[in-house]
Order: sequence, then structure tokens, then C-alpha cells
Amino acid sequence: RESGWRAVERAIILAKHVDSVIHGVHVSSSEEHLDQQKISSYQEIFNQKCLSSGVKGDFAVDVGKVPRQICRRARWTDLVVISLNYPPAPRPISRLSSGLSTLIRRCPRPILAVPGPATDLERPLLAYDGSPKAEEALYIGAHISSMWNKQLVVVNIQEQGRTTPNTLAHAKQYLDDQGSRAIWLERHGQVASQILKTAGEYERNLIIMGGYGFNPLIEIALGSSVDEVLRRSHIPVLVCR
Repeated sequence: RESGWRAVERAIILAKHVDSVIHGVHVSSSEEHLDQQKISSYQEIFNQKCLSSGVKGDFAVDVGKVPRQICRRARWTDLVVISLNYPPAPRPISRLSSGLSTLIRRCPRPILAVPGPATDLERPLLAYDGSPKAEEALYIGAHISSMWNKQLVVVNIQEQGRTTPNTLAHAKQYLDDQGSRAIWLERHGQVASQILKTAGEYERNLIIMGGYGFNPLIEIALGSSVDEVLRRSHIPVLVCR
């Protein structure tokens, strides 16, 4: 789909900036659904895009369930880039069968979900609440901020006393040690809404946040801030393990 090629273009922008390699993969549900003519066409387009951008890339075809095959290949990469075709749906039964939710729970690498046309990622917003997975987002946010040499906007949404002054002090000290420039904001209210509102106010083009923080069954039953951000965001979302 066109959205899949947008994810490729996003991966090319990143790979070009850090002199990296792209490993493209097309997953078919079964051998019977493999169309060799289409596969050859996909591979040719993929190779042309990489070549014209001066980026090294290779293309593979897998058969099976999409999340499982992506997770398998992700072990040998640094980042998974996917198109945000099917964000987790609001209903619990739909979340249970969501391929993206499965990928977020199981993937051993951060996932960059791309909802629209490829743009630079030089204006990141970090959602930080002091949880272990938010710590991973903090580390990646600092790296991206330093890589692009851009200011990081960090938003902390106060919810049920999850974030303490000590955790915030730790995070601020970490960013200072990494030489990252940051604006710190405190918000109150519904987490996903505040993340998206802040991203709009500060004209951010990337949201960085931790993955699911609760028991998977609780996430499925009650929903998650991660799911809601993915459903509503018009800019790329980097979900960190």
C-alpha cells in the first residue's frame, strides 16, 4: 500500500542521517497468497528508492503472522519502522486481536509507527512518567535530541502520583549529562489528550513514549494511553520497550 511505502521513505531518511542499512520485509499470510510478480515489483521499487537515496538496503519475504515475523527479524536490527494502517481499536475484543498491540507487547526493539507522509524527526516530544518503559523513552529521546541537535520537549502528565520529584530530578540530570537541551512541562488531565495537545502547541513532529506499562489483560480490558495516542496522532509515534 501507499502507506507502506511512506514507512520505507521514513526509514530511508533515518538511515541516510545515521549512515545505516534498511532491512525491508514483506510478510504474506500463506504460500498460496504469494504473488511472485508483485513481490518482484515490490523488491524493484524498494531497491530503486534505496539506490536513489544513497542508502544500503536489502529486501526479504516471509510467510506467516505479521507480528511474529517482524519480531523474529527485529532481533537483528535497532528499530522497527511500520505504517500506522491499523491502530489498536477502542473495543477490548478488537484490541485483543490487534496486530499492532501484539507487536508492541512482543517486539524486542522500539517501534516507529508512521501515520502520514515522511518528514524529518527533528522536533521530538517525550512523554515521561518515571516508569521503566518511560526510562527507555528517555534514553532514546536524549539520543535523538543529540543526533538532530534539537531541543527536546518533555511533558509529564500528573496522574495518580506516579511521578515523584526524585524521578523528575533523575531524568533532568540524565538529559543534562547527555548535553540535551530540554523544555520541561507539567500537565494535568487525560494522558493521551495532553500528549497530543502539547505536541500540537509546540509544533512537534515526533512523539516518543514508553510501551504498555500494566498487565496485558488490564491493558486490553481498560485500554491504554499508548493505544489512544496511536489512534489519534497525525505525526510519527516512537514506542519504546
